[in-house]
Amino acid sequence: MDTKCLSPEELRLRVADIVFSILSDEGVWELEIDSIYHHFITNEEPDVHIRVHWGTTPPSHPCGAVLETRHTKIIFATDFRYGDVYITLPGDSQDILLYTQQSFLDLAIRTNLIGSGRAIAIHACGVDDNGRGFLFTGPPDSGKTTLANLWKDRQGVTVLGDERLFLRKRDNQYWVYGSPLKGGANLFSPKGAPLERIFFIKHADGNVAYPKRGKDAVISLLTQSYPERYYYRDMQYPLDFCIELSQRVPCYDLGFVPSQEVVDFVRGLV
Repeated sequence: MDTKCLSPEELRLRVADIVFSILSDEGVWELEIDSIYHHFITNEEPDVHIRVHWGTTPPSHPCGAVLETRHTKIIFATDFRYGDVYITLPGDSQDILLYTQQSFLDLAIRTNLIGSGRAIAIHACGVDDNGRGFLFTGPPDSGKTTLANLWKDRQGVTVLGDERLFLRKRDNQYWVYGSPLKGGANLFSPKGAPLERIFFIKHADGNVAYPKRGKDAVISLLTQSYPERYYYRDMQYPLDFCIELSQRVPCYDLGFVPSQEVVDFVRGLV
């Protein structure tokens, strides 16, 4: 994958196997040296085109999907293939510019993937274990970062992330993808893997797993997802997604001890 941009004004990012072209009306992209976005840069043909306007007044009555924050207004066409971002900076500080660039990139990409019905986002640790995708999700301090660190040195394993992941259905198969957001383990990947197991995790005195089905699995998925109303044209979408996901991918409650034994325990469930 070529990691150079096509021009100083255009940034192309591949997230969840969707390529975003983000074109700045003014100036060039100056991502921080250690920015996670460097790992998601691509020169592939874009699926989504976003134009960024700096200091330009947005239309007062826009058509399409609109998301507005303090300094940013994002407007997507109804098919989510094209969008405009209007940014008003509180000053000309370079630090503010760098921060604004990276924070709105995250917001625009997340809004597009979720709002278009291509994906949902979930608080989780994701692992690609030799082509098998495992998802470990739970509330803060349930062990997502701990599990990422336990898996990271195993042969054939890629930790996709331990903070926020994207879930997509592609060709009748659910996939788990890393995202441009680092968690406590500082582990991330732009890759994805077919999702084979979902685990709702908690610390325990021993390694134990029980199947979780029906509404209990759906509620647990929705609880850890990003169901903010302004992301969705229809709130039925995340519900339907989680219902089908829980029916198609085996789900478990997983209590675990923070040691390497839990890795072998999980592999033994497949």
